[in-house]
Amino acid sequence: MKFLVIGAGLAGITIANDLLKKGHEVIIVDSGLFKAKQDDSHVYLKKSFNLNYTNGIGIGGTTNFWDSGLTCLSDSNYYKGYSDSQKIVLNSLRDNYYIKALKLILGKNADLISQFLINPDKDILNIFYPKKIYKPKLDNNIKIFVESQVLSINNDDKCVYIEIMSDGKIFTINGDFLIFCAGGLGSPGLIKKFFPNMSSWVGHYLVDHPINFFGKIILKKNSIKNIIFKYPFGIIRSGFIIKSPVTGLRHVFFLRPTFDKKIRKSILQKKLIAINNYKNKKYIKLLFNLIDLDILSDALFTKFNISFSNRYYSVFGMIDQSENFNNSIDYEDNKKIITWDITNINYNDFIFNLRKFFIDKKITFLENNLNYQELSSAAHYSNTCKIGDDIKNGVVDLNLQLFGSSNIFICDGSVVPKIGAINTGLTIVALSLRLSDFLNNKAKYNRDE
Repeated sequence: MKFLVIGAGLAGITIANDLLKKGHEVIIVDSGLFKAKQDDSHVYLKKSFNLNYTNGIGIGGTTNFWDSGLTCLSDSNYYKGYSDSQKIVLNSLRDNYYIKALKLILGKNADLISQFLINPDKDILNIFYPKKIYKPKLDNNIKIFVESQVLSINNDDKCVYIEIMSDGKIFTINGDFLIFCAGGLGSPGLIKKFFPNMSSWVGHYLVDHPINFFGKIILKKNSIKNIIFKYPFGIIRSGFIIKSPVTGLRHVFFLRPTFDKKIRKSILQKKLIAINNYKNKKYIKLLFNLIDLDILSDALFTKFNISFSNRYYSVFGMIDQSENFNNSIDYEDNKKIITWDITNINYNDFIFNLRKFFIDKKITFLENNLNYQELSSAAHYSNTCKIGDDIKNGVVDLNLQLFGSSNIFICDGSVVPKIGAINTGLTIVALSLRLSDFLNNKAKYNRDE
């Protein structure tokens, strides 16, 4: 069978490589180049957020800018709003595909790390950072069109036809199946453009988790233990889950050692600028960034696990969001128009429960006194092509098949269900392997007919 894939990021490369191993032909179309670059086509409505340098276009997509933080989505009981189809998918990932994804990324070390990620303590969120950052490599036997623009898509029950412009020429390519892997912001835009009469849910219910540094705590000496586990091949960092008894939201915070108890504003924005300078090899500017004690201490801990204090910790929080139809992605003049409203209700829910956590444990909390407009995107754009039970409450079914189509699928951050406050990379790999298995079985069935 012949598969067409739009998007050469984490999902696209994973699916393409896996389908090739199963004996299928795969063609990939990507708007970027072989060398990925930063995607700066985002325009936020309503608020001006801190810069975020973790979005890429080109081969490898955002994995060219990420730190390979691996963690699992919460189980299907976490959120009462999950559809039956979402629950089936989540249970499938936890039972079978998270371990397969970990083996793909970590090899022989997967079994050891899986026990921390797949079924951790209910009040702990573990994230594993491999020593060697994972970047998927596209198999050389896969044909790819780079710097390409999709002009039209047509399909019937047996074939999909895509007209593309690449290298100044117009081509028509065809396949048995089409898979959109253009990301949480890219795929819904393409679906809207080429299938305008599809589900009205396309592009809506955008979920991310707002982040920032919310203050510092002062501890008694050595009173915090087991927030980090070291291995020769990487580090596990443990965060604390604070579940709201009122909203049911699951917020997360991490503790990072710092030099002192002084509250300094704009830590996150300074950190993002420092990260950008590092990734772009602007080392002189980076040195000036590191003059800030909070940035220096965070960099030493994050990059090298070096800590000069066991009493003072910065509180880095990730806020869970309620689903909101009006949070959405749209396109205008080739710009991604993002309406992402961080509600005061969600912000206050996090702050109230964070304060209560420290009060209950009799820990001194020195608050940064931020307001919700000072938060930033974590660039984990999800849920914009929701998995639903039917077209009335979703865009794709439990097999990631576009409602109303027999041979078009979506697999990337856009189909990741409401995420809570976690990284999405491992879930995207797991979903990709699951879809590859489904499509391989579907292809066998079609051949046998």
